[in-house]
Amino acid sequence: MVQAMLETGRKVCQDADVYVFYMNGNRFGPVNFDYSSTLAVTYNSFPLVIMTNASTDEYLLAHELGHFMFITNRFNETDDPEPFHELDGNHNRTPSNLMFPTPEFWPMVPEITGEQIHKALNSRVFYS
Repeated sequence: MVQAMLETGRKVCQDADVYVFYMNGNRFGPVNFDYSSTLAVTYNSFPLVIMTNASTDEYLLAHELGHFMFITNRFNETDDPEPFHELDGNHNRTPSNLMFPTPEFWPMVPEITGEQIHKALNSRVFYS
């Protein structure tokens, strides 16, 4: 399915660096162990972000694009500078940060750090 979505995206815009798809539904898969739901997914091996209709937070796409920018870091420094947990380096440990795992803790405008900006600006997207 992911490959088919990528092919569809490339038919629409062959030169895009990342493709964003919205799908009907409230979540991906079952409810998580902490009763949260997965509302969006960014793929490590494909330039693809998929979001559900329940993705109502206005900063969730920015969060997913943050994952994409880190994944495509030209120095392969793919973890957040302040990892959430040793098993989850993709997220930030500060609840008010854009890269915190769940948006319900974000303030009106989530914050990002200078280190995160520096890492994102080293995405291969800017150097291809």
